[in-house]
Amino acid sequence: MRRIKYFIGFLLLFNLVLNGQEYQDDAVVWGNIHLEKKLNDNFNLHLNHQSRFNDNVSRYQRASFDLGVTYRLHKNIRVQLDYMYMNRRGGDLLFGNRHRLYVAVILRKKVGSFVFSYRNRVQGQVNEFYSSPDGQVPIFYERNKLTAKYELNKRVSFSVSSELWLPFYQAQNKGFDRSRSFVGTSYKITKKNEVELYFGYQHELNSFKVTRRLFIYGVGYSYEF
Repeated sequence: MRRIKYFIGFLLLFNLVLNGQEYQDDAVVWGNIHLEKKLNDNFNLHLNHQSRFNDNVSRYQRASFDLGVTYRLHKNIRVQLDYMYMNRRGGDLLFGNRHRLYVAVILRKKVGSFVFSYRNRVQGQVNEFYSSPDGQVPIFYERNKLTAKYELNKRVSFSVSSELWLPFYQAQNKGFDRSRSFVGTSYKITKKNEVELYFGYQHELNSFKVTRRLFIYGVGYSYEF
């Protein structure tokens, strides 16, 4: 338990460290729809859609669809395999296709009204596979995320999370590439329907590009069937 507390403290501290660079700030809005189908006691299938608006919520930036399966190895251990398709606007204001594949291990522990989880994800992504000279070169990341959730009652819960992105084999990035932190609240409309409101902060780190800070306002809806 002491090691977990130290790790949580490390993540929160990392998100507060600023490196003295000039920043490009942006207010963005994310919208999520999550659909989940339980196949049996161990397997479930899920589909996620997300839309993003950037440039101070004036421009449609990205649409993504994420299809995956989760397998429960143990009461507190899950393994996830997903494919994501993205259509994203680039610096030239044109949309390009991106493909991402990832595998994740999720550790989960419930203590009273609190639920703690740690997710380790390894992902590979290719951008504009057929139209870019670098499109067939995959970009790999390891992503570590800690989440703490408090269940106020059967309908209302609150959560806080922090995530670090570690790039593989990229000389221009030393150490963690970016960090994300979120706070949010969820409300169960029914047993199978849930809505979520959240606020997030993203800080891109250690890059030769202009360092960006995103202030994220999000809404989500999930349905289980």
